[in-house]
Order: sequence, then C-alpha cells, then structure tokens
Amino acid sequence: MGISLREYKKGMWEYRVIYKDPISNKQKERSKRGFTGKTIARQAAQEVEKQLMNNFELASSDIQFKHYLKDWLLEYKRCSS
Repeated sequence: MGISLREYKKGMWEYRVIYKDPISNKQKERSKRGFTGKTIARQAAQEVEKQLMNNFELASSDIQFKHYLKDWLLEYKRCSS
C-alpha cells in the first residue's frame, strides 16, 4: 500500500492511495483532490489508508456468516433506536 501526494495547481493538493484488493487480488486506487495544503492531504490519505487496512482485516478474518449477521443486526438495532 502506498500514498502519493501531488500539487496539481498552485497551492492545491491531491492524494492517491494505491492498494491491492485482498478479495480480487487486483491493484486499485483511491484519490481525492482539492486540499489547500500538503499536510491536510497527507492526513486525509492516512485516514483512508487506515480505513482500508481495517476493512482488509475484516475481509481476511475467518468469520462465519451467522456470526457476522448477528453482530450486524445488533449494531443495526442499536443505531436505529
């Protein structure tokens, strides 16, 4: 997984996070632009990278569907109330 930052206009920054999808095993990319500073773009990219890593851990964990569904329903009920 890698992060790249680029200034595309004077004072405007973008980030690109390149990663390998653990399910499809293909290289993918997430990007966003319009940041007014390099540090702001870096922080946003690091947050996206962190979210991707958490999702990869879930995708690679060996959990049975019934347990996942039970947890999801409990969370759904909690948020709906």
